[in-house]
Amino acid sequence: MSSVIEKVIHSVKDRNIKRYLDNQKDSIEADFLLLEKSGQKEVLDHLNSSDIVTLLANITIPQLWTTELLILSKLDSNSLVRRVWLIRQKFRSLCGDEVYKNYHDNSPVSIQDQSLTANAELQPEQLTLLRDDILSIVRQMQRLVYVRICRSESINERKRFVIQTALIIGLIGFSIFWLLKLGVIPIEPESNRVSLKFLLLIIGSGITGTTVSLLQRIEKATNIPPLITDTVHDATQITHNMSNWYVASLLVSGAVFALLIYLIAVSQLVNVLDILPSPDSMKSTTENDALLIMPPNNKADTAKLLLACFLSGFAERLVPDILDNLIKAKIKTA
Repeated sequence: MSSVIEKVIHSVKDRNIKRYLDNQKDSIEADFLLLEKSGQKEVLDHLNSSDIVTLLANITIPQLWTTELLILSKLDSNSLVRRVWLIRQKFRSLCGDEVYKNYHDNSPVSIQDQSLTANAELQPEQLTLLRDDILSIVRQMQRLVYVRICRSESINERKRFVIQTALIIGLIGFSIFWLLKLGVIPIEPESNRVSLKFLLLIIGSGITGTTVSLLQRIEKATNIPPLITDTVHDATQITHNMSNWYVASLLVSGAVFALLIYLIAVSQLVNVLDILPSPDSMKSTTENDALLIMPPNNKADTAKLLLACFLSGFAERLVPDILDNLIKAKIKTA
């Protein structure tokens, strides 16, 4: 099971990298064709390749970035200026207006946007400044792409561990449940078998709620764009903040909270979100079942109880807040 999930995650990762390479290859090839023959030869010789098609066929990300920088360093004045507008706008879209404005306002006046618009011809010093500036921007964007790749890998790894762990726990619980239902595991009397099956449903509901909560939390991290100032450590922070032990502890807490919800329902100390079963449906029908975990007497109340167990895992502060309120109420009446 874990190998299948890992293959799916790596497949998604490989597709994302391939998509990025395919999108960049066309741009690289177009810029390469703008070079003079001597410039094209210098680039190919530097990369030990005979032609651009062969080079791009199996190019890796580091090779692609090196090729991009080499081509930009060889572009003539007119081609470089045309490329400047595209690179700066891409830099602006990646980093935001505020970062771009700060960069632009602190760059030499002679290569700012208004100066390039006003001057038809670039002076040699201006061309050198502009080329160095563009190479610097491209390096920063390449670094940002690398940070995004590391971040995506880190997030996908967290998703993989959460799903894998939940599926393993679910498979074990499901197997025990059906072994009990089919009578393969000999437990007598029947009420004890019913009790154990319902305990598995309670724990499973709590763990399911915790799993959904964890996946939503990871998804929120996915939607937060990385900053230009982020390092690789910043990009992979989710791995440190949501370690394997942290995830495991939350899953255990979800199971314990679900069991506490059942005990609260039986005791009728409080009705969680007004959805717990009615007191009558939680009463045991036989004297021997008085100390057992038993399902309510009807399907509707059973569904309400399992929903409350799910919510106890999904909203991790639900049960602790209930317990805090019960303690405060007890102190006031003491």
